[in-house]
Amino acid sequence: MIMFERIPSKLLLAGEYSVLFGGKALAEPYVSRSGHLTLDKDQNTDLNRLLREYLVYLKVESPSWQSLVEFDFESLETHINNGLNLATNIPLGYGLGSSGVFCVALIKAFGRIKISELESDYLAKLKFLLGRMEDFFHKPSSGLDPLVSFVNQPILLNDKSDKSIETVEKVEHKFGLVDTQVARSTAHFVGIFKNKMENQEFKMAFENLLVINNELIANILGQHQDKVKATMYELSTWQLSYMQEMIPTDFLSNWKKQLAEGKDFYKINGAGGGGYLMQWLD
Repeated sequence: MIMFERIPSKLLLAGEYSVLFGGKALAEPYVSRSGHLTLDKDQNTDLNRLLREYLVYLKVESPSWQSLVEFDFESLETHINNGLNLATNIPLGYGLGSSGVFCVALIKAFGRIKISELESDYLAKLKFLLGRMEDFFHKPSSGLDPLVSFVNQPILLNDKSDKSIETVEKVEHKFGLVDTQVARSTAHFVGIFKNKMENQEFKMAFENLLVINNELIANILGQHQDKVKATMYELSTWQLSYMQEMIPTDFLSNWKKQLAEGKDFYKINGAGGGGYLMQWLD
């Protein structure tokens, strides 16, 4: 009998959108929100229907990943027919990597990873593989969310080339989650951002975001709390100026208020647009 492993969600401490365009990213597992596969007698759940669609996707796409993974499609299909489901307390569309958890739960139960942990590019290959699995939900996936859930350790992504991905020690930080009560689609807001990147003025401003983002990560890892606060102010100001579409309308006034008061700054979490906001708590 297959044992279904509990998979943690993730918190992206820094790197929203910049991770897609050459910037650094720092993410950690969030064990308070997790998911695991289960068998449900009701085969007509939305998730079970999604699994059937995803099985088709895997059969079509996975031959191009055959050097990295081998799936047991027969077992997966049998389990789907027997009511395979995902039990989770991760709210969908909230920026915690629910689709990544879905992918990791499946590959751990029905996949055989062919990559050796001894390979120097093990994490890069694993990130690529998990990203292609997550493309089903929102393309292109950086693969970072499912990678963090898979290894269950904080991950530092140093650049887009994937040549420098490393696990790091969990660091103390003052980030908290604020529920906007608004579910959103990752794909929708990623699409908005990609369109914004077609604008030359925004693209030039984005270069400044990369600098702020990389400084924020260095300060978090260095445990320089005063410097984290200063760079959080810069990041929150930048997002208010250039990514207002990603900030729920009901939070705009409070976002501006916190900047004016110089404390408890917000930043978007994941794709933004709703779900959770992250807040640096003084």
